[in-house]
Amino acid sequence: MYETLKKLYGDTKVETPRIDPPPHYVIPGTDLELIDVIKSKMTPAEWRKFCWGSAIQYVFRILDKGEPGKDIGKATVYLSWLEESL
Repeated sequence: MYETLKKLYGDTKVETPRIDPPPHYVIPGTDLELIDVIKSKMTPAEWRKFCWGSAIQYVFRILDKGEPGKDIGKATVYLSWLEESL
């Protein structure tokens, strides 16, 4: 799923925060990312709500953290997943 950022920003000159899944997001002994497992357990409507809620969470705390670029990037990922699911 993190390929979404590459799709969004792949060939542009725009500087975007790099967001790679940390190793603890991958289920040990597999190539599965936790986000893929979460999505597989949800209906399409539940997934859309999850993405919307996650994006809101990151947007609201952008100014409260030391690295706002990371939260902007994360919100962008969730919004792109939401858009893909519509």
